[in-house]
Amino acid sequence: MVESAKLTDRLIRALYAEHGAALEACALSLTSGDLGRAQDAVQEVLVRAWRHPEALDSSRGSTRGWLLRTLRNVLIDEWRARSVRPETITD
Repeated sequence: MVESAKLTDRLIRALYAEHGAALEACALSLTSGDLGRAQDAVQEVLVRAWRHPEALDSSRGSTRGWLLRTLRNVLIDEWRARSVRPETITD
């Protein structure tokens, strides 16, 4: 179990090293330059990759493609959630 966790941790670190810059650039573009939202979205993508490492199997397609598609979906989900919640205004 511990060895599996270490392998997954190394996988996520390798994913970020290889694809992190592209994910962050795309996220910044899709969030109109909102660094906080972009970083949160990239983090969520890596969490999803950690939870579903089988999705990153190269026989299923491009790893970067999966990551970017997942990023897009994360941001769409976030936008939808924000659009149905009323905005809270405080003094």
